[in-house]
Amino acid sequence: MAPPKKPPQRKNPRDVGKRATAHPKSPAGDGGPGRFSPKKPLQYDPDLNNPHPHADSPAGRYASPADQSRGPSVPPPPAFDVGAAMAAKAKELIGQRVIGDGECYAMVDLMLQEIHGKTASDFSKRIGPDDDYKWGTPIKNSEVQPGDVLQIRNSEVVLNIKISYQGKQVDRSKYPGKETSTTMERGHHTAVIIAVNPDGSLQVAEQHVLDDSRKRLSGTIRQNTFPLKDVSTTETRKFTSNNIEIVETTTRTWKVVKGTIWAYRPVEKK
Repeated sequence: MAPPKKPPQRKNPRDVGKRATAHPKSPAGDGGPGRFSPKKPLQYDPDLNNPHPHADSPAGRYASPADQSRGPSVPPPPAFDVGAAMAAKAKELIGQRVIGDGECYAMVDLMLQEIHGKTASDFSKRIGPDDDYKWGTPIKNSEVQPGDVLQIRNSEVVLNIKISYQGKQVDRSKYPGKETSTTMERGHHTAVIIAVNPDGSLQVAEQHVLDDSRKRLSGTIRQNTFPLKDVSTTETRKFTSNNIEIVETTTRTWKVVKGTIWAYRPVEKK
């Protein structure tokens, strides 16, 4: 009878079976005592955001040292928003002394230069004192947003304000109500939008405009309401006088009489 065959012996500690090889750092890999990572939440992967392959992976063996040493990719910085910079600068100037020679053109021109935007002189070889200036990319008046520039010609708008009071036993001698009407004209003018109101009217920054309280040109850059179309808003306020509850109603109605408005979106000067 032939003696029984002995089971095959492993040639070295790294040989763990057919078509299987132990990692060199594992206990059976003859690479040291080895270690086990501490437990982590399911699907935890510290290298999830690393775009480069692991050095011991098939792809990692063919990666150059430069590729292996490069860290995770850094996204490019966001593009410069010249419109947002223009709106921020306009808000900053509200209430400050007029700039340049005090003309409306000077305010917009100097603002665009400071934020590295193209000015009217970049869009036209010749700039005249009575030209309808171009300040950037033309846009529809219905698409304006903060930072856009308005070029205005022969504008006339009327603001009517009516205040009335309701309540039982209201003293009409003390609360008679009132109604006022104000006409605002801008013959050849430039302004910067700083906000769009819920009713569609605009808040603009402008200089070389009238100070109604003093009946003369304002010495500061002012914030005013400018409508592009007829709008009306109503506000109510409740208060008590001599134990009588009174409701105050204020209605503001803007009427656009005439005028031509061009809207432009500022462009970065590179």
